[in-house]
Amino acid sequence: MDGTIYTHFPVSYEFSFTSAPLISDIDQDGDLELVVGSAGSLVSIDIMENGSAEGYWSQDRSNNQKTGFYEVVESECASPMLGDVNCDTLIDVLDILMMVNTIINESDTTDYQGWASDLNQDGIIDILDVLNIVDLIIN
Repeated sequence: MDGTIYTHFPVSYEFSFTSAPLISDIDQDGDLELVVGSAGSLVSIDIMENGSAEGYWSQDRSNNQKTGFYEVVESECASPMLGDVNCDTLIDVLDILMMVNTIINESDTTDYQGWASDLNQDGIIDILDVLNIVDLIIN
């Protein structure tokens, strides 16, 4: 990818693209993939030629650290479930304690813990999420 027009581009798609593209070797096979969000889905295009994304300025902000790089990591939790903050496959008082600690101390969470704690998926871990998890435990 040297800035010249590439074969098969521009890409035609049924939905309009709504995000900045991410260019990275996501599957670590030595070639670059282009990932872009559309109004209907996430689209991935495998360039299928050797390439490197070194030196590119990635506009993607796909992690909680907002570093601008897509990070492929091993799953933090083998069986992810909303409310199971400690990933022990149970939703119980230990999960509530972890959530309250995060709320009171404004402590950092892993991506998984942040996702599992935000039961109402509003982007904020707060008392409403604690009430939701209490409701899950009681019912």
